[in-house]
Amino acid sequence: MDTQHLSAPSRAHAGLADNRQPNRQSQSGGGLLHDHTRHTTRFTVIGNHLAQHPELSLLAIGLATHIQSLPKGARVDIKSLAARF
Repeated sequence: MDTQHLSAPSRAHAGLADNRQPNRQSQSGGGLLHDHTRHTTRFTVIGNHLAQHPELSLLAIGLATHIQSLPKGARVDIKSLAARF
């Protein structure tokens, strides 16, 4: 029980060996579809620089998104975040 067996590396490598991205245009079918619905209440705008940050983990991006969504004056400290998550 003292040995950890990870099923995946801590950080997956994306792209090709020379940092080029694979050509996804040639794939048939499927693909991303955006629903451009205008929201008027209870929404937060997250910049692509955060949402697609190449060096932040999913956890870090999610935590930053949560913090940005909080109302002005909300407590953002270790205790309150630990209680929430």
